[in-house]
Amino acid sequence: MVRRNGAPQHSVRHQETRSGLVLATYRFYRYTTFVMASIEPYIISWFIYRLTETWIKQSDYAKDTSNDIRRRLASSGGFFITRIVSYLWRKGDNWKRGVKFKKELEKQISILEAKPDLLNEYIEEALRLLEIIIRKNPHYRTDLEKALKSSSLNNDIDHFLYDQYKYKY
Repeated sequence: MVRRNGAPQHSVRHQETRSGLVLATYRFYRYTTFVMASIEPYIISWFIYRLTETWIKQSDYAKDTSNDIRRRLASSGGFFITRIVSYLWRKGDNWKRGVKFKKELEKQISILEAKPDLLNEYIEEALRLLEIIIRKNPHYRTDLEKALKSSSLNNDIDHFLYDQYKYKY
């Protein structure tokens, strides 16, 4: 290594090795990010969300004045309801990736396309479970709008689902 003006000069061989490593790293990330990336979890999530939202809009829950909590959950709690539906229907919230699980995810997409009404019972159950979670916490009952924006509700849903439904991944 020769110094010019006090700065180290790397040999050509060292520069080739470094640029080869950079190129190999780039190729690896490009390959794993774009070729190996699985879009199936996003498609399944979208399906479950759309089917849940449609079901809620067609139900009378958003207009039911006899149960204020359920009415408000149907109006504003779609994200949480969808999350619970996904957990119940998929038997967990682990989105396994890779070639081995791609067929399983593709099968789930086919099922949702062929039988969208299959989720109806899960949606109703998810709404019921979310109402139970809300009723257990006096802070949620006091200010439901704030609860629907809080991360603590997300944590309470996790604990409830993991305690009540033991699924093997």
